[in-house]
Amino acid sequence: GYFLYVPKNTIIEKPIQIINFLHEQQDAFVTQRNFIYIEEGAEVKIITCDHTLNLNSYLSNAVTEIFTGPNSSLEYYCLQNQHNNTTSLNSVYIRQQKDSKVTTLNSSLHGGLIRNNLNVLLDGENSVANLFGMAFTDRRQHVDNFTRVIHARPHCQSNQIYKTVLDDNSTGVFSGKIHVMRNAQKTNAFQRSNNLLLTDKATMQAKPQLVIDADDVKCSHG
Repeated sequence: GYFLYVPKNTIIEKPIQIINFLHEQQDAFVTQRNFIYIEEGAEVKIITCDHTLNLNSYLSNAVTEIFTGPNSSLEYYCLQNQHNNTTSLNSVYIRQQKDSKVTTLNSSLHGGLIRNNLNVLLDGENSVANLFGMAFTDRRQHVDNFTRVIHARPHCQSNQIYKTVLDDNSTGVFSGKIHVMRNAQKTNAFQRSNNLLLTDKATMQAKPQLVIDADDVKCSHG
């Protein structure tokens, strides 16, 4: 794995690209543990790309933890393009401080079985999280996107839009949960899942969830 540290008030203008190649002479189980620390006022864009270079079977398990300080900005893009013999498990945990802004985009172009877990904790007032995802599946591929957004402080905003196009016998899942905690008044949370089935045998399951413990909020899903 890797450790990425962005010091206070540092603005990295060019995106940082991280490329993961799976290229073993035999079937393999691969793990990653990554940590990204962004200090106050810093800005960075990160692109991760996952690829396979041969047809061996892989089980890939990656965990990435991200901390964004006050008034910081992060754009985090993930591009998945692996062959049908790959099982990929990806877990991302993001904790935001006040006035921070995070934008994520997960693009699943190809893969045998993909599970993406995205967990966002809005732990500072006026923080914003924009979560986007898209997937394209065919044959017997399966893509599962699970999101959990926790609004722990007042005056925060989150937006989620996930889209999937499914062909042949492929399957997909979107399971998204928004939890507005008791003290998170003036929350604005939005969630949407749009899906297109190209055949009668393709299957998509969508499960939007809202848990609201505050009484002055604006939340919706579709």
